[in-house]
Parts: sequence; structure tokens; C-alpha cells
Amino acid sequence: MMDTPKIDSARIEALKDLIEFRRPVLEAIEQLGQFPWDCATELVELGMADVLAALESHRRGELDEHDLESWAEALAGRDDVGMRAAQAGVLTEALFELSSPELFGPPATTVPALLERLRDA
Repeated sequence: MMDTPKIDSARIEALKDLIEFRRPVLEAIEQLGQFPWDCATELVELGMADVLAALESHRRGELDEHDLESWAEALAGRDDVGMRAAQAGVLTEALFELSSPELFGPPATTVPALLERLRDA
């Protein structure tokens, strides 16, 4: 029988590693890949501060375009990542825009607009 609390604990840590940039993005995504995409419950919360931190990190040159896109793509639509109801719409849109530069343009143009929009939200 599987030890569910241990799995959830490891999954939570993997999610936090990605959300909070505690590991390089691709390494965190690889670590998270050991868990199924679907989950019966939200295990962590993605907040406005997390997305703003990612955008600011990119703006300062600490996070490249590929890692920003990969980060957003890895978080978008996950069942195990929740968002506050009041912020869910704008955060979901931000993740979609960041993970789809072919639709919305490169981060050089989308990041400044997203920073402004999220700060005003």
C-alpha cells in the first residue's frame, strides 16, 4: 500500500520548488514529473506575489525567456495548484500569456504589461 501523506509531502515540496524557484526551473519540472498531473485536491497555492516575483526575476535578467515560459506552462491548469478566487482569473490569464509567446508575443513585450496589470489587480 502506498504511503499517501509521504507522497503528498514530496509532491508539495516539488511544487514549492517550482513556484518559489528553489531549484532551477527545468530541474524542478523534472522533479514534478514523477507525480501525475491530476490530483483530487489543491496542495499548494500560487499567489500574486509568486507570479510578480517571476516577472521581476525575468525583468532583472535572472530568469531567461525559456525558463519563464516553461515555469508558466508547468503551472498552468494543474489540479494540485490552487489560487485565491479573487486572483484566479488574472493569474490564470498571466500564466497562459507567459506560456504562449507564439500567441501573445515575447516576454520583452508581455512582461512589462503583465507587471502593470498584476500590480493594479
